Parts: sequence; structure tokens; C-alpha cells
Amino acid sequence: MMEHILVTHKSWENVGGLPGVLLTLQDTGVPEIFLHGPPGIDSLYYDTRNFMKLRDLSIEYKHYAENNGLFGEGTHPLIIRCVPLWEKNRETANEGNTVELDAAEGALEEALSVVQSLLKIKIHS
Repeated sequence: MMEHILVTHKSWENVGGLPGVLLTLQDTGVPEIFLHGPPGIDSLYYDTRNFMKLRDLSIEYKHYAENNGLFGEGTHPLIIRCVPLWEKNRETANEGNTVELDAAEGALEEALSVVQSLLKIKIHS
């Protein structure tokens, strides 16, 4: 049974199908869902309240900004750390294998270290 939904960016491409998913979960008897995402993700309910009625489904919103970028708790088997990355310069990114990235709050080195260890590749900065 689905208990958690993670939205990485609040855009129509990422949340467009979510109202239908939530209605389906309600119809199948899911009592509660945790919706994780960026600040403002809870406005989805308010934006759709005129045509979507969630009477039997409780939604708990969790913003990644609330817990210093961490999702999950000590008892959960998976903890996801949110590290926003943005492309610094499109021209540089298109030159060979060199990609320059800028991370929020100085987390670039940590993010690259995680990516390198997970993918076992070398990223040049």
C-alpha cells in the first residue's frame, strides 16, 4: 500500500496527475498519505478543492525545508537528503564531460561526493 509520495519540484509536470492518484487511493481505502515536497506543496489541496473532495483520505504535508533537507525518521528504512542543484552555466555544461553545478547552502561538495559514491564515477568541477 502506498504511504508516501515525494515531489521533487512543484510544477504541473510533477503534480498534474496527483489529484487523480489521491482520489484513487481514497477509493481503495487508504486512510492516510504523506506528501513530501518543497514548501507550497500543500497548496495543491487548496488549488483543487473545488473539484476534488477528499473526505476519507488524510494528507500530511512534509516540506523538505522543515527538517534541514532530510526526509524520513530514525525508524524508517530509507532516509533521503534533499540537496537542490542548479546548472551554473549552460555553455560550460555542454563542453565535454565538465559540468559545473552550484548547490544551495554550500552543499555542492557533499552532493558530488554522494553522487560519485553512488554512481562510482568521477565528476570534474
